[in-house]
Amino acid sequence: MLLNLYMELRDLEVFLNELKETKGDFNDCDLLIKDLRWMKNLLSKYINFFIDVDSTSKVIPLKSILMNSKYGKVYRLYRKLIDYKNYYQPNFKTTDLLYEYFVLLVVLDIIQKLGFNLEESDYKKLLSNKLNDEIPSGMGAIFTKGNLRLEVWYEKELYSLYQEALKNGSGFYTHASNKLPDIRIDFYKDNKYIKSYIIEVKYRRFGYLWSDIENNETMIQIKNYKTTVQYISKDLERPIFPIEKVIIIYPGQLDMDVLVEKEFGNYLFLQLKPKDASTIIGYDELTKILKQLINEPLT
Repeated sequence: MLLNLYMELRDLEVFLNELKETKGDFNDCDLLIKDLRWMKNLLSKYINFFIDVDSTSKVIPLKSILMNSKYGKVYRLYRKLIDYKNYYQPNFKTTDLLYEYFVLLVVLDIIQKLGFNLEESDYKKLLSNKLNDEIPSGMGAIFTKGNLRLEVWYEKELYSLYQEALKNGSGFYTHASNKLPDIRIDFYKDNKYIKSYIIEVKYRRFGYLWSDIENNETMIQIKNYKTTVQYISKDLERPIFPIEKVIIIYPGQLDMDVLVEKEFGNYLFLQLKPKDASTIIGYDELTKILKQLINEPLT
């Protein structure tokens, strides 16, 4: 087991060296490599000690384990390695999840290019960790520009009851089963809540998203966001329906326009996908949509 642990440390060190060569000069990599080398050197000192322990012929008394610090040191090394592997080792993502990440990052990029400043938030902390390859559900990004504040939430779960929403300060709740919108943008002016927009990401063709004949599963979901999500606060006499528009973003379909509006513009279907290394189809359209939505509270 000890030799396997040593090999794991070595493999992880090799991976970090390769990552550094691929992505450039990362101080994070240098610190981790230094830490791993220290762990390897310390572990190698104890390998002979543990080889001498015949674990197959007898049970080692707990008292002996507690008295000998080498057991505890190796266990702590093992736990530290597991933490490194769980946190830093890249893992595969499904295509639809990667597409969600892509859309979210494009939205955040556009907001900043519209002149908003990123404030202290989950997203800002995430950016400081260059090796992180996962965006956690519930992550928030807060932007400000003058008297405007935008809060962008990724997979922020909605409450079922207004009492919960009021007690926990979120304010958003719904009685529908769809409680996990992909992206929600909340608008505030002078620290007063104005309204929200939901961006739902779908990795599928338009024909599976909307039908003019009957409601399909996706239509029920996005219409629930528009018609059942409510917002309540201590400043309101009664709950309001805050979702003014739902934007559905999907990779595209050749026989469809880049932007399609349904039901008087309440539902916008936008194609968004990379065309080449420097061009994103639908980027300009999304920029225009977000700019209009952001400017509306000012009027």
